[in-house]
Amino acid sequence: MSKKLTALALRRGKLVQRIAEQRTDLSESMRQWQRPLAAADTGLKVIRVLRSHPAWLAGGLTALLAWRIKKVAGSTRRNWTLAFLYPSALLAGPKLLDALTSARNTKDDPAEGDS
Repeated sequence: MSKKLTALALRRGKLVQRIAEQRTDLSESMRQWQRPLAAADTGLKVIRVLRSHPAWLAGGLTALLAWRIKKVAGSTRRNWTLAFLYPSALLAGPKLLDALTSARNTKDDPAEGDS
């Protein structure tokens, strides 16, 4: 009976050691998944809270929409102003370029200034 108990004790010791090694391997492999799983868990908690408090979701979406509309309205006003300035810049650009190049040509060519 003693040999059988000794064999069982040895087998148990090996199994406990193997379990400890597997636990270490598992903890090392799970370390890389800790942050993504924590983020997913937080996301699930947020979904549960929003399901139980739908008014918060509606209020948040309303605030987001109001902020977005304000941002779009501000950029629309700026773009509308640029839309009016751009055609005038297109029309004034060639005239300005012509005036600058003709002024430069008259300085370079003294014979043209005498006639």
